[in-house]
Amino acid sequence: SLSLSLSVYVCSVFPLTPGANLLVLLHMQSATVDAWRPHVASFAPAAQMCKNLFLQDRKKQSKVLIVARAEALVNLKLVETHLNVKTLRLTSPDILSETLGLEKGAVTPLSLFADPDNKVTLCFDRSMVDDPSRPLLFHPVSGNMYTVELQAQHLLAYVRHVQHDPLLFDFELGPAAEQ
Repeated sequence: SLSLSLSVYVCSVFPLTPGANLLVLLHMQSATVDAWRPHVASFAPAAQMCKNLFLQDRKKQSKVLIVARAEALVNLKLVETHLNVKTLRLTSPDILSETLGLEKGAVTPLSLFADPDNKVTLCFDRSMVDDPSRPLLFHPVSGNMYTVELQAQHLLAYVRHVQHDPLLFDFELGPAAEQ
């Protein structure tokens, strides 16, 4: 089945630690968090949906992947100041494809195996990884018509395995989190 073959594919690039479960859901393609939300609501109601922003600075020298809870208000000024870069903005689809091998709308921290030279700075929303009781939801590297559920400690183990130690930021919650 398609879901089984995707699970095998994801597991081949995702070194699962003992006790890790990797659940995969096939759903309609969804390039935004709002389009994605209805597809995963019944699949994993207690999980945290995560958004991913792949950015570069004005001079196109620094590439940054920000991973945060879907309802977090990402403060780019905070990230720019900490990284000592100016004017972070979304990368072009060409840069995204060239750097991580992804299409627009399918950004995921699971693609960091494609950055062996560590050209991408990884930034995590601290509260996303500080709550071990809530699993996280991401798109896998195969596109945005699948959702992968995993625990924060397994995501951290994976990104560290592929030589990316995330910087942790405290992002504020937006109005969607208060509902």
